[in-house]
Amino acid sequence: MKSKETKKEKNAEKIDDVIVDADRSGDEASGVDTDSGGTEKPAQPEASLPENVTTEPQDDEHMHLGRIQNSPSLIDAYIKVSDDNGELLEDTSLVAEVKSFYDRYKNINVQQVENPRQLLTESMELANKFSLKINTRGSITAGILTKYLIRLGMIFNIQKMLVRKSGKKWEEWFNDNHSVMSLRSAQDYMKLAKVPNIIRYAFLGKERLIEISRVAKKLKSEDPVGEYLTSQGIEFKPEQIESEGSASLRSQVDTVIALITISKVEEKNEISLDVDADLIRKLIGMRVEVDTAMIGKMVIIKQSGGNPNDYLESRHINGGPEPEIITSTIKLRSIPKLVGSFKDTVDYIKNHTDLASDVDEEEIEALEDKLTELRQLMENV
Repeated sequence: MKSKETKKEKNAEKIDDVIVDADRSGDEASGVDTDSGGTEKPAQPEASLPENVTTEPQDDEHMHLGRIQNSPSLIDAYIKVSDDNGELLEDTSLVAEVKSFYDRYKNINVQQVENPRQLLTESMELANKFSLKINTRGSITAGILTKYLIRLGMIFNIQKMLVRKSGKKWEEWFNDNHSVMSLRSAQDYMKLAKVPNIIRYAFLGKERLIEISRVAKKLKSEDPVGEYLTSQGIEFKPEQIESEGSASLRSQVDTVIALITISKVEEKNEISLDVDADLIRKLIGMRVEVDTAMIGKMVIIKQSGGNPNDYLESRHINGGPEPEIITSTIKLRSIPKLVGSFKDTVDYIKNHTDLASDVDEEEIEALEDKLTELRQLMENV
């Protein structure tokens, strides 16, 4: 959908808040607004469309704008997204190449392909080139938006001080005056904004900065994030934001974040996993998420006398099967949760006795049989 002038719009990898119209309320589906008392009001006028933009779709990728024409902000966002033909990636020729490739082969029968191996190679090269562009631009866009969000957090911190100075409660004031954004999101930005000079590292993205700042803020420094990264062996030059260099740095930072998470789990479980940092770095490079679920499995391996590094190598690097000790331990640990859930269900039915007649007696008998089996097994061990 082409308007008279095409512009780029930079979009974040993840945005907490949705596009809204502050001046819209009521039932948009019916085209009728209502006030707080339910009194019908005249529908808001439709948003005026830019020149050369029509309500009817102009090609297969367009939607009918009648669906959103009562929402000026959605119209604006839609047109900017629809108008983009690679401007955001700064490579319109590559986007044209991708679209042309799809148009050529979308209806082709496999029997019609003379050299499928060559075509597969061509598709791989194109997909890799395209995904690299998307990832790079996505990271840059997310970084720019993170910088904006940190600046927003700075304003919120000043507002909080002023609101408290006036004797009001910050949470209530915020919810009354910033209904478009959640307080939880605002608190994240405010915490980031309190870390000295953290805006230098905005290109790393909000989520990475939140994790790093939790550790770095303990350093009494004018540049705690930079100092913490340096202490972890990460070379960082704030002026270098080239795609390959920044991607490599982000991978290093993700490794540090994974090691921080591992250390938290170790402290909580009073255990030392002795994880090889190079293995974690390798997993991050393979885009394997080192999350609390994986670390929990490493704890099981360690507690059972195994080696977490061997587990990472065999399971997550070589693609081997999940060890039986992990599967059995997880199932065993699920029993207290099942019991707790069952107790809650019974208590609920006790308080709502009309539901008792809907309980299937055969299922209760089957449950009793399984409990008897389990008790017998425990007695025979």
